[in-house]
Amino acid sequence: GCHGCEVKFKNTDTEIAAGISKSIEIIKLIQNIMEKEFINTPGFIFEKKENSFAVNYRDTPDSEMKRIKDLEIAFLEFEKKYPIKLLDLKKVFEIVPSNINKSFAIKTTVKKYCKMLKKENYAFLCIGDDVTDEDLFTENVDGVNIKVGVDDANYTNANYSLDNVNEVIMFLNRISYIGID
Repeated sequence: GCHGCEVKFKNTDTEIAAGISKSIEIIKLIQNIMEKEFINTPGFIFEKKENSFAVNYRDTPDSEMKRIKDLEIAFLEFEKKYPIKLLDLKKVFEIVPSNINKSFAIKTTVKKYCKMLKKENYAFLCIGDDVTDEDLFTENVDGVNIKVGVDDANYTNANYSLDNVNEVIMFLNRISYIGID
């Protein structure tokens, strides 16, 4: 789901984090305002999502750096006034409800599946590549947490790190054979 707003299990409806409806209404209003203000900025890509709003500026020319800063300042002003938070990601600004993060996913999974299991019979494996995954790593105290990518490897709550997606694939392939004769 959207950075922890929602969780979907097989053959069930999507579970939405409590208390985010007001934030989502505000995010939609901000989205309309920001699109009108910045629609003609070269390289800005507006991403409408179910529970958030993002502006990707990866392809924005250097000549538009002031517009990127203006966008960030505008988002920060909204963040001061409303129940939203700004995620400053890899060349993307995203506005999400302030009271959510990815730890909702692990808490909901534990609640749903782990009542019937003994603590020593399960461990969660969490793999993530950006700052939004840090809450997930923090919540997954007894599990295995893997940070992907070397850019933020010095600051992470993960136990381990892998350099890239290819290493993740190799790792998952290897552990899928553990215990198979």
